[in-house]
Order: sequence, then structure tokens, then C-alpha cells
Amino acid sequence: MTESQINNIARFFVCCPFQQLIPFVEDDSSKHEDRSAGQSRPATEERREILEVNKKLKQKNQQLKQIMDQLRNLIWEINSMLAVRS
Repeated sequence: MTESQINNIARFFVCCPFQQLIPFVEDDSSKHEDRSAGQSRPATEERREILEVNKKLKQKNQQLKQIMDQLRNLIWEINSMLAVRS
């Protein structure tokens, strides 16, 4: 590529000054603390909900495991009776 081709391509990418691309950092730390305190509550509640859902999921998985074991035993007994009958 030549320099003129690169300049032609690059002019489409120049949309704003590079200062606008850098995120603004606030100097007032109290605002940041207020935000972090406000954000931690929903995060804590969300974490609590996730833990509750995980607990319920583990209980359901245990129930399904028990049902599958019961069905496996029932099928085994049916197959045994059919084998004795033959």
C-alpha cells in the first residue's frame, strides 16, 4: 500500500479528537463512594438470590437422582421377572 491509500482509508476513521475517547475520571471521591455503596446492595441481593436458586437446583437434582434410581431398580426387577418367566 502507498501512503496516499493509507491516508484515504484513515480519514474515514477520524471521527473525534482522541481526548473524547479517553474516559473521564471524577476527582470527587465521595460521589464514587456513594455509587459503590448503592451498587453493592443490588449486587448482594443478586448474589443471595443466586445462592438460593443454586440451593433449590441442588435439591431438585437430588430428587431427580432418586427418581432415576427408583426407575432403574423397577426396570431391573421387571427384566428379572421376565427372565425367570422364560
